[in-house]
Parts: sequence; structure tokens; C-alpha cells
Amino acid sequence: MGDATTRPGTAQGGRSRKLLQWARRLILIYCLGALVYLTWRFEVQTLPAAGVSPLAAFRPGAHLLVDRGASGGAVGDALLYRDEQGRLLLGRLADRPVGEERPGLWLLSDGSGPDGVAFPDSRSLGPVAPERVEGRVVFAIPGFD
Repeated sequence: MGDATTRPGTAQGGRSRKLLQWARRLILIYCLGALVYLTWRFEVQTLPAAGVSPLAAFRPGAHLLVDRGASGGAVGDALLYRDEQGRLLLGRLADRPVGEERPGLWLLSDGSGPDGVAFPDSRSLGPVAPERVEGRVVFAIPGFD
């Protein structure tokens, strides 16, 4: 003769099943909420494959995971920002040069384009207002070409 509390179909067995169903629902709701948050907060940008990257750390065609909630970062972080014409640019956050008094972030590129012309950065555009920063690059995935 079995114990009534351990038999399937008893009141306690029904309560455990209902508790498991609610736990599964809560986990599903939590996972969907996390997915919505991550989709809202992060985006993937792809550098043009037929070009030159303004930062040596990122190759042309790389896929960049960008934290759209960041409007700044630490010195050395890669940031996506818009210039006065609305172009989306990539630069590395640097210390403000000695003597520079204008407010804003100092963003620099690592080199020049294929035609030898320097990429636009704070040396030519001036300091970038934090409002123009689109996000901070979290990591890069090399292109699949």
C-alpha cells in the first residue's frame, strides 16, 4: 500500500504540476522580456566590405555589436557617432589634447583612407557632442566573406 502523498494524481501531485506550469510560464515571460530588452539596447552594424576601416582593430566587412544606450565610454573605446552632416562614423575615444577647451568627446581614427585622405575625426571635426554618439562597440565579429 502506497503513501497518499506520493501517488500521482493526488492533491499534492496536482499542486506540484501547477507550480511547475507557473514556473515555466514565468521563465518564458522573463526570457521574452530579456530578448525584447537586448533587441532594444543593442544592434549589429556591418562595416562596408569594399572599403577601409577607420580603426585598425576592425576589418572591413566586420559585424559590430553596438550598445545603443552608451553615450560615452573609457579612453580607447570604439564609438559610433554622427557628424554635422549626419554621416555615421567610427572613432576611438581619446584624451582631450592639451589646450583644447571646447566641450565634447575627442574621437580619433587610426589612419587614412585608400586615397591617402584622413578619415574625419575630432582633428578635423572638433569635439563630438555626447548626444551625437550612437553607441559603443561591444565586440566585433569578422566578416563571413
